[in-house]
Amino acid sequence: MTLTGRVTDEAAQYNKVENTANIVDCENSPQTVTDPGVHVPGKSVSGVDEGDAPQVGDVLTYSIQYANDQDVPATVTVTDAVPEGLTVDVASIKDGGTYDEASRTITWTVENLAAQQSGTVTFNATVNENAVSGTIDNQAGIKIGEHEVKTNTTTTPAAKTADVSVSKTIELTEGQGTTIDAEKEFTFTVALADNAGNALTSEYALVDAEGIEIQ
Repeated sequence: MTLTGRVTDEAAQYNKVENTANIVDCENSPQTVTDPGVHVPGKSVSGVDEGDAPQVGDVLTYSIQYANDQDVPATVTVTDAVPEGLTVDVASIKDGGTYDEASRTITWTVENLAAQQSGTVTFNATVNENAVSGTIDNQAGIKIGEHEVKTNTTTTPAAKTADVSVSKTIELTEGQGTTIDAEKEFTFTVALADNAGNALTSEYALVDAEGIEIQ
């Protein structure tokens, strides 16, 4: 008898999926057979507190766990197509990983990984302006020999709004007299920057506490 099952994202939290079966016939004592288990590759993200939405400019660290659950050495290939809402820190890619900017894909190749051995690869990415709505979803693929599997999908809520506090001061410079002309029209420019201090270039609406746009 053959039983086929599909490994879901939830299995990643258990690292390995094991299966136990009881075999009973009329002539022999009951037997219990335990499958040694199938390693489930996992992926995790850190950089913000659980439940919090990262702001533009925040740095997230992604970790991908892999293992050779075969009985012989195998070449393991890990690939990660990074979503548009993240800017990859290429310098953070270690362990021989390479980044293809055109496809936004990071690839690690681990040759001749011993049987039943495991490892982890990581990279950092900065949240950019393309992530200001929805979620940041990321999943990696792992190929062990000729066998391909997917990790769980990490889902990080993207920040949709930010609190802005603006204060304005008018100061006289040399040669402008000693009093400020109250009838004069002044123009103020608000420069927006992300959490890392980088200038924001997209268009944003400024709204008050009630959500009404300030013109």
